[in-house]
Amino acid sequence: MNLSATCTPASNGHFLSHAVFIAVIYVLCLYILVPPSIRALPRHYPIQIKARLQAISFTVTLLVALYFPLTFCSSFTLSYLPTLSLPLPSDLLGLISPFLLLPTPLLHIITLFLGPIVTILATAHTLQASALRGHSFPTYTTALYHALIVEKSAPPTLNITVWPLEKIRDLLLGPLTEELTYRSLLVPYLLAAGLTPTTTVFIAPTFFGFGERKRRADQTS
Repeated sequence: MNLSATCTPASNGHFLSHAVFIAVIYVLCLYILVPPSIRALPRHYPIQIKARLQAISFTVTLLVALYFPLTFCSSFTLSYLPTLSLPLPSDLLGLISPFLLLPTPLLHIITLFLGPIVTILATAHTLQASALRGHSFPTYTTALYHALIVEKSAPPTLNITVWPLEKIRDLLLGPLTEELTYRSLLVPYLLAAGLTPTTTVFIAPTFFGFGERKRRADQTS
């Protein structure tokens, strides 16, 4: 008995609705998963930071691992085909085809972060070559340390387990989850909905802007 999978193409409205959902749930999860008693604490309190990071990380993980792969079809149907032969590779591929989309946002985020990484490496090279700002950098390692630790305010160690929670939030999980949600996940939905790349470039930051405005409002409240 073979298994067959059929994916029904989704409409533009389908993709737009999912784009709105992921943009909203990124902010909404902080109200659903973080208790009011913790949300009332100042944002610099460790318990507040930890609770928000856990809520965001859990939500984005679900969006990337399950929600995104399964929502590029308006329906996904499995059917059983009576046969005496073994399942064909194409049948098995049909079963796992939604999850072949899983690497897409991850590869997208890697591409996005190549820009800042290349910038840091280039800055270190420039510092070593011309000894800018009155500093002397005899080796590339010392120049890279200055570019990353001093100019970017990163902790003076790559051991993330000893980083202050504020640094983990501001330099690691915050940027990573925001880029995954508002670019790696949101942009494919908008393009699949029929928006041109030019329109998407202007629309995608709008979603992020609303989320960021809400976050800033919470900070000042």
